[in-house]
Amino acid sequence: MPGRLASMIAASLAVGWSTCAAWVAWIVGGLACDESCGGPAAAWTDSADAWQWTAIVALGVALLVLSIVLWWAAKSGRPAVAWPAAITWIACGVALVLLMSVAHDNGPTLRNLLLLGIACVVTAATFTAPEREAT
Repeated sequence: MPGRLASMIAASLAVGWSTCAAWVAWIVGGLACDESCGGPAAAWTDSADAWQWTAIVALGVALLVLSIVLWWAAKSGRPAVAWPAAITWIACGVALVLLMSVAHDNGPTLRNLLLLGIACVVTAATFTAPEREAT
């Protein structure tokens, strides 16, 4: 039972982080460019039609969905489901953080801190997820 509790706490943190990330991604993607965009763009951040803005929103939504799957897997004791969800969640989280750091030039310190947080939460959720008891 202690392993299940730790797994649920870590998975709940992943859902909380993902909810915030999805909300921020929705805003960043929705407010991709203002009047400074238009004309020939030297970088994707200067083009309202760049696919990266849509990718930011899609990655935020994917993070939220995957964190709910991870939470369910931790709750029900299904590490076979938790591992693929966790690996995909980490990949989406890393891609989102990198795209958003390029889009808004938040600097490497914030990016590294966010990447470390992503890795710690998901690793804790998957490593502490015990097998389901046989019925």
